[in-house]
Formats: sequence, structure tokens, C-alpha cells
Amino acid sequence: MAAPGGLLRRDVVVDDGGPMTRVFLIGGNGYLGSHLAPALSAAGYDPVVIGREDDPEGPGPVVYLAGGGGPVAAEGDPLGAVRGVEHACRYARNPRRPLIFASSIYVYPPGASDCHEGGPLGPETLYGACKAAVEAGIEPAVVLRFGAIYGGRIDSGRPPEVLTRFALRAVVGQPLEATDPDRILDLIHVEDAVSAILAVLVDLDTTAPVYNEVYNVGGNAPVTVADLAERVVEAAVHRGCHRSEIRRGDVRSGVLRTLNLREAESSLGWTPAWTLSAGIEAVVAEALSAADRRTP
Repeated sequence: MAAPGGLLRRDVVVDDGGPMTRVFLIGGNGYLGSHLAPALSAAGYDPVVIGREDDPEGPGPVVYLAGGGGPVAAEGDPLGAVRGVEHACRYARNPRRPLIFASSIYVYPPGASDCHEGGPLGPETLYGACKAAVEAGIEPAVVLRFGAIYGGRIDSGRPPEVLTRFALRAVVGQPLEATDPDRILDLIHVEDAVSAILAVLVDLDTTAPVYNEVYNVGGNAPVTVADLAERVVEAAVHRGCHRSEIRRGDVRSGVLRTLNLREAESSLGWTPAWTLSAGIEAVVAEALSAADRRTP
């Protein structure tokens, strides 16, 4: 059966000899989970959303997406972030149930470029430290270290990430605040993040041990905050919007982490389908539609 992104799903044998179609999602009502669940259904899986304190009933892998709010959310609720480490680790105690854990580029040291999966970790934020702690405490598992995920469902109620925030202001002519303008972002479209998880599920087989595997999952098009702001403004102007002013803030961090994707490509056959240019155009178009809906 064809899955989004052109992946082909094969039945995976579980202990009872039947096909593995059930996939348990923790954090399935969040941003990434709300995109993953319908994609799983379209690929022939049965996504089941459970809470962090719940135990999965029946066979099937666990995809752990909770705690994905980013550094700002973790700093706002540090106790919740730390408790999330314990919650995530408890799902790795069953060696017969594969665990796919959504980690982050923030586990790498600041200023590290072309980060490899086997390279040193050095998180500088509580969010990154919690992700790294879970990685150290889960075995066996497949770890996906995502770049900054963007795209889709501007009106979902979630706090907008930087590209969406820029787009929402650019389409109404408001100034864009390019804080820390030289900081480099490794952006990945949410549909590419979903396709990476599907690529892992394609080859999971719970009749054999699931060894620790780590894959970087990024957009393969790093961009500075200032350049991103300029490209968003140009995309908005192209659609007839007034040109927004870009206010450059003070330079603070400079280069901030970029991902090497060769392992995901060679082992999973996964590469991002979305270019950054296409992603910017799509987000600006959605922001413009959202602005039109809000106009009386």
C-alpha cells in the first residue's frame, strides 16, 4: 500500500504471527502527531493515541512525540520537561515493543555544523538536555533527531515557529523582528518529518531485536534568521502584500547546528521532499489565507 512520500509499507510480523498495523502515539494530539496520525491511516496502519501514563494494549510499536514544544516551552515548564524524561524512558522497558523517539537537533553543541549521529552531544538548553537524557535512557529504540519542524495548520492554536511567525506578519505588512539574525536554522517541513517516521516503520520487525539506531532528520537547506526573513518578505510581496520592514537584532549565537543527513538516506532511503523555497511559498500562502479569513 502506498504511503505519503512514495513509501511502500510492508506487513511487519509480530509475536502472534499477524501483521503489525497498530501504532501507538504518545503526544499524538500535538503538532507532529496531528499530521502523523492521518498519514499512518493512509498508509494502512491503525494509529492509537495514548497518554504518557498509559500502557499500550496489544502489539505494535510506540512513537513517542510528547515533549516537542521546543526550548521556550521547556523553560516555561521545567518540572514538566524533566518529568517527561521519566515518562519517555518507561516505554523502552519492553525489548519486544519497538520505540521510536522524536529527539531534536538541540542535543548537539551550539556552533556545531554538519553534525553526525556519532558525534559529541552538548545541549545548551533544558529542552536539549532532556532529549539527550531520554536518548541515554532508552534501549532499544530508534531515535530521530529532528531539525526545526514547520508548516501546516496555522490556525491550529499552537505557538508559531519562526517561519510561520514571519509569514503571519509579512502578509499584513507588519515589521519582522530578526532576532539574532546570523543564527542558522535547519528547517524541515512537517510532511518530511512524517515521512521519516513512516520510513522507520516500513522496516521495523518485532520478531527480531530492535537495536539502538539514531538518524538526523532535517531539511538539508540551512538558512540564517535574517535570510529567512528576507525570503519570506519577498514571497509576500510577490503575492501582492506591502513590503515589511526587517528589524535586525543583535548578533548573539551566530552559527547554530546543522545536520548531516547521509545516514538517514543510506539506511532508511529517506531524503526531504520539500525544498525551503517551496516551504516558504506554502507557509506564506497559508498565512495570507488565514489573514483573509480574519478580515471582516
